[in-house]
Amino acid sequence: MPDSHPMSYLYRFFRLRSLPRHTSMEPLRPSWDVHIMPEAARSATPPRVGSTPAVTAEQDREMPMKEQDSPLDRYEVKEIFCMKCNALQPVGEKCCNPKCGTKFARWFCKYCNLFDDSPSKQIYHCPFCNVCRAGRGLGIDYRHCMRCNACVSMAEKHEKRHNCISQKLQGNCPICHEGMFQTIKPLRALRCGHVMHLQCFSMHVRSGQWTCPLCKKSVEDMSEYFAQIDAAVRMQPMPASYAGTMSNIYCQDCCKSCVVPY
Repeated sequence: MPDSHPMSYLYRFFRLRSLPRHTSMEPLRPSWDVHIMPEAARSATPPRVGSTPAVTAEQDREMPMKEQDSPLDRYEVKEIFCMKCNALQPVGEKCCNPKCGTKFARWFCKYCNLFDDSPSKQIYHCPFCNVCRAGRGLGIDYRHCMRCNACVSMAEKHEKRHNCISQKLQGNCPICHEGMFQTIKPLRALRCGHVMHLQCFSMHVRSGQWTCPLCKKSVEDMSEYFAQIDAAVRMQPMPASYAGTMSNIYCQDCCKSCVVPY
């Protein structure tokens, strides 16, 4: 039958189906041994028919990590299990079984489904941030800045250096690029108003960087450091050919341009 005939495809299909099957006594080599196993494994003794196939590197990458659990979204938790009376119940501060009545933790937040039993930790729920934060409470040792959308310490030293930046905790840390709004790591506010993790700030300063990675302003009061640089410059005067040369600079701290000796 010519290949151009419309029934040629069906003809070849039924012809292949009618061919004799493999009748040799030698067992067929499993397909996974030919196509999936690596070259080094193929050179070894082939496995018996019916044995468990070896897991290759490609298959291992596709398998889920059984050792790592997926992160729990506590906002989606609807029921909890009491480990004392084995009662399955809605989320609450204590066991609903009248014969048990066990209090699950010292601190419980019904909005965040947060349980914390640390005896020395003070926690409060901020209705504006809609998260639980460490502290005694709003109006006691923290206040909520509406422009920054963040809780700010009411200590005098923090109030003096507070610089409002709109939604400054909604972004990521400029050093490690992790989220800061719900982080449990300590944060460090800079003079410019930007925020980073305290550990990232320490690493940033130890590396010799004294400016904010976002706006390039000084992270601290650098007047003493600049005075030391001026003293070192005065001890090494410029050559006579450059003595009267002036340079136009731009100060990142005060955002102004000025003319200074070269």
